Amino acid sequence: MSTQPAQAAPKPSFVRYDAVTKSYGAKGGALALRATSLDIAEGEFICVVGPSGCGKTTLLNMLAGFVKPTTGRVSIGDVPVAEPGPDRGVVFQEAGLFDWLTARRNVEFGLKMSGVPQKERQLRADEVLKLTGMLRFADRYPSQLSGGMKQRIGIARALVNDPAVLLMDEPFAALDAQSRSLMQEELLSVWRRTGKTILFVTHSVDEAIYLADRVVVMSANPGRIKADIRIEIERPRDEMSLEFNRLKRELKEMVMFEARQQELEA
Repeated sequence: MSTQPAQAAPKPSFVRYDAVTKSYGAKGGALALRATSLDIAEGEFICVVGPSGCGKTTLLNMLAGFVKPTTGRVSIGDVPVAEPGPDRGVVFQEAGLFDWLTARRNVEFGLKMSGVPQKERQLRADEVLKLTGMLRFADRYPSQLSGGMKQRIGIARALVNDPAVLLMDEPFAALDAQSRSLMQEELLSVWRRTGKTILFVTHSVDEAIYLADRVVVMSANPGRIKADIRIEIERPRDEMSLEFNRLKRELKEMVMFEARQQELEA
């Protein structure tokens, strides 16, 4: 009789990319993304890595509703993505805060534009400011905040609509190493407490392994998914461990190979 443990049933897909492609230029002459399919379960943390120009941000922008696939379909809970919506919160590399508004007013801004009453706006803004550790800085202006603090406000602004999916396009790339490490810890804390589905684009293999449930590796332009690797290392993850560094070498070799291919084909 077999003593092998039963395999856990895979979680159902919540976000689905179904054979999406993207072409730009006259008559779709420039292919940016080859036919790509990807399933993401609810609550999963997915990181996407790959060489510059491989379609990582295009993949994220399709889910955000900023870019329409040339062919194929992107859906959330079986509902096709047709345009941007409050069910998706987006965080960019630059926080893009309004300099003339306080942190709280920046977080409230989208709610105000949607006609949410002032009292409810403040309650909801304060809730996410507390979640991101920024409530005590709610009345400060962006010029009074560090880069990491601005990104926390950017995350709070993305969360204030209670989106189903959080989309993050290299949000920590401009931060110094210490601030980046702190923000990674903050993001994992927010993820554990909210259970959000996260799609996170990064150039850093280390960051991807540290954060993700799965790391998706994109090929050289025109992009496609080269590998989809589940990270089985228990959290909190030790970046000095043998398993972490084994995965780091494996993923870096994949990304570097694709980067060289891209240079050869340029």
